[in-house]
Amino acid sequence: MNGFAHSPNFAFVNWHDRLFTFTPMQRAVVRALWAARLYGTPFLDQATLVAEVADNNSDRPRMRDLFKRNSPFGTLIAKSRDMRGPQGRKLLAE
Repeated sequence: MNGFAHSPNFAFVNWHDRLFTFTPMQRAVVRALWAARLYGTPFLDQATLVAEVADNNSDRPRMRDLFKRNSPFGTLIAKSRDMRGPQGRKLLAE
């Protein structure tokens, strides 16, 4: 994907010359979206993404809470409906 570069652990993502930094839980979401794009299935639902960051014994955080102070929504992470995809899913923006 042009305009997208990341550190090995997804702590830093450069998207079209805009630098994002992520916490460990946020990294898991971005990593999952990146992997989905690489495998040709770019749309992931929020439940799948939240499952990436929650262990079996913890409450599952909401996506909006995960990215409360660092919101890549509308820039790096897009709603699928904005990209003519299935409703209620997220993907990495072009």
